[in-house]
Amino acid sequence: MQDSSSQTPALATSHGAPFDYEVVSEEMESRWPHLFGHGIHLPLKVGITKDLHQEALANGSSLSKRKISLYLERYCKDPRYLRKIADGCARHDINGLAIDDDIQARHVRNANKHLTRLKTRSESSEG
Repeated sequence: MQDSSSQTPALATSHGAPFDYEVVSEEMESRWPHLFGHGIHLPLKVGITKDLHQEALANGSSLSKRKISLYLERYCKDPRYLRKIADGCARHDINGLAIDDDIQARHVRNANKHLTRLKTRSESSEG
């Protein structure tokens, strides 16, 4: 159990009830540890939200497509994830298998831009 000081507060969104990242993260990691387990940041198949939502529904989960999308939005902004995209690592499907779907050049450029912004922010907050 985590102490309350380390928990992320629920985020209010304009599209419904607050989104509790920690709660959704726990379920995502539990359902798909090969994709979202501790320390794992695999590039994901484009469109994986639909696959995750369909599997969650088929297995009795209350994870909505919105919750999955909000989780993935944050997950895909993680520097470890961005570094793998920038390096051109293979994308992975819902089963954690590498798929024959090359990382597009624009995705590499965008990942590098985000990484540069994160580095700049980090350096400016240190100085």
